[in-house]
Amino acid sequence: MIGAALLLTFFATMLMACQYALPSATWLHRAPRLGIAVWQVAIAAVTVSFVLGMMALTMPGLSAAAALAEFARACVIELQRQSAHPGRATLTTVSLAILGLLAWRMTSTLWSQRRADLRAHRDHLADLALVAEPGHQGVLSVDHEAAAVYCLPGNRRAGTHDTVVVTTGARAALTVAQLDLVLRHEHAHLNSRHARLVARARALNRAFPRVGFFRVAHEQLALLAELQADDAVRADERRSLADALYQLAITNQRVPTANGLSATGSDVILRARRLMRPHEPLGRTAQTILATSILLLGTTPVVLSLIPGGLSESHDCCSSTGVVAAPEASDSGATISPSPSGR
Repeated sequence: MIGAALLLTFFATMLMACQYALPSATWLHRAPRLGIAVWQVAIAAVTVSFVLGMMALTMPGLSAAAALAEFARACVIELQRQSAHPGRATLTTVSLAILGLLAWRMTSTLWSQRRADLRAHRDHLADLALVAEPGHQGVLSVDHEAAAVYCLPGNRRAGTHDTVVVTTGARAALTVAQLDLVLRHEHAHLNSRHARLVARARALNRAFPRVGFFRVAHEQLALLAELQADDAVRADERRSLADALYQLAITNQRVPTANGLSATGSDVILRARRLMRPHEPLGRTAQTILATSILLLGTTPVVLSLIPGGLSESHDCCSSTGVVAAPEASDSGATISPSPSGR
């Protein structure tokens, strides 16, 4: 059970570190693209390490990788042999039940979230078709006093295209140059597929609402997506984009109905202050170290899954030959006579 213990320890450590320590790492704001990669790999590492650790518990004599291979080859005999020991039978049953429950919960929530997003997107586009006026570069103009600029990602299966919506309130609040910067910000969201990224994180948070890690991951990914889109403008335009964000926020405070349409997002003050400061991206050395850390973080569960379970008994129930080993000779000294073919 050494491999299972290491995997579950890594899972618990990652869960706590990412929930309480990683959000305070403001240096990720200097490289939001890598920050997004860190959180994506962290989510994958936490999920995979837990699944592999629980799978290793179902067959304590095997490493997680070997246990996974046994499952892939439908090793029913081995599961029956494990069930011969009361303690292991309970452990195997509980592990399988937890794995099945989590797999169902995650799959169903991700699927329902995807369907809900597609339905809401389709309905919203249908509503916009009634009131919006088309413009150039896929921009729709809506007559509304709220100062809002937001994007709607397209879907090939639904036959929709990427769309950016601008209200008349936003056009009145911003200069032409500021509006152009905000539109570049929204197009950066569309090019990077941030909507799907944040939607998946939101779905995981819905699937496991009592696990604070997924709530923090959703919040941090949403913030880092905004920071990455902010970086789509040139360094000498960052102050103008900050002014535009401030103007949108101030205008929406005066409009009671702006809450439903405002797309300036959360953490506007944090983003504007970041844009007002001198742009200081991470250097190449720091980016290399961070990229290496991401690689190590992603491969650690795989390496831990190769560690043997720590029990001495062998698990040969799924041998490729399918031959059952002959019983050992008895203590009476009986021997087996050679077959004629052996002469």
